[in-house]
Amino acid sequence: MQIPLIDLGIQQRRLEPEIMAALKRVFASRRFILGAEGRALEAEIARLCGVAHAVGVASGSAGLLLALQAAGVQRGDRVVTTPFTFLATVEAIRLLGAEPCFVDIGRNDFHIDVGLAHEAAVRHRAAAVVPVHLFGGCASAACEDFGSAAVIEDAAQALGAHFPGSVERRAGSVGLCGVFSFFPTKNLGAAGDGGIVVTNDAALAERLRRLRNHGRGERPPVAGEIGFNHRLDELQAAVLNVKLPHLPAWIEARRRNALAYEAAFRETGLDDILVLPPIPPGHSVHHYVIRTPRRDALRSHLRAAGIETGIYYDPPLHLHPAMRDLGYRRGDFPEAEGAAGEVLALPVYPELPRAHLLRVVETIASFLRPPGRRTTAHTEGDSV
Repeated sequence: MQIPLIDLGIQQRRLEPEIMAALKRVFASRRFILGAEGRALEAEIARLCGVAHAVGVASGSAGLLLALQAAGVQRGDRVVTTPFTFLATVEAIRLLGAEPCFVDIGRNDFHIDVGLAHEAAVRHRAAAVVPVHLFGGCASAACEDFGSAAVIEDAAQALGAHFPGSVERRAGSVGLCGVFSFFPTKNLGAAGDGGIVVTNDAALAERLRRLRNHGRGERPPVAGEIGFNHRLDELQAAVLNVKLPHLPAWIEARRRNALAYEAAFRETGLDDILVLPPIPPGHSVHHYVIRTPRRDALRSHLRAAGIETGIYYDPPLHLHPAMRDLGYRRGDFPEAEGAAGEVLALPVYPELPRAHLLRVVETIASFLRPPGRRTTAHTEGDSV
């Protein structure tokens, strides 16, 4: 039995007729850039996030760069963020000539420690703070206010998520702007790269539209500032428009899978050995990550059994060679470093069969062998 970390083929086969029809419409329109599909997607994403504006861009990475640039971050500025995230978060900061100022993550989750972030923002006179909504959850709602520092939410993994206790407070909606990714493996994935920036600030949205299109406005089409080609193409927007209505059901299926994992781990006694992730209301479960100090050996055991897993983010960003000039060293961020060495992502995609999920749990149990506890999980249903 081979169990992939994610199986995009199931979704593709189910939606292929609709996707092909949408692509044919784009070809028939002969409008491949900044057309009706992109405008429709922007309107629906803005509605989903509860904001006034959404600006489609070429990727989540491009969105982070444009968001920081539109917010006024420039060479020599300092930007507070976390080292436990994907490279794009910090690449955007550095490409603008700004300096990332790292602070550690919290002990009980994978998000930036808000108290440390506030201290760093004051100490470094930060121009911006970039909290990262990781694995489908939301960082603390306290991330919305850092005084004069612009808050740019890296919500690449959190489309459709909301802050616990408030359905109206969606990921991407509490800062100056929020950035989402449509990379194919995201909960809402394109057939290539894509991204979007959301905001309630009309002036910021207009600047984002110019910057994504070589700094040009629509009328007249002249460059008022230096931008670049960061546009979302119509083919990707068309695919996303087909998929978007299914996103709530996909998120709910991911949440059911996560809760089924939790129940099975408790039944087999593994909850005393593994650190299980919190899945509060509003979590969109982009990844389901467990923690164990035996992570690498466990991953090898699962691989031998045909089960694919993922590791995030090892090493944390401050230990990458490209960040050496920032002067950070191993031990500077113990929580991020600890998580990087212990996190293991398990298959949690919406169509994951129940038998596959239980097989993952049983294979983990056979490796960790909790004394005196059963290693076979039994839950009702054929699929999650």
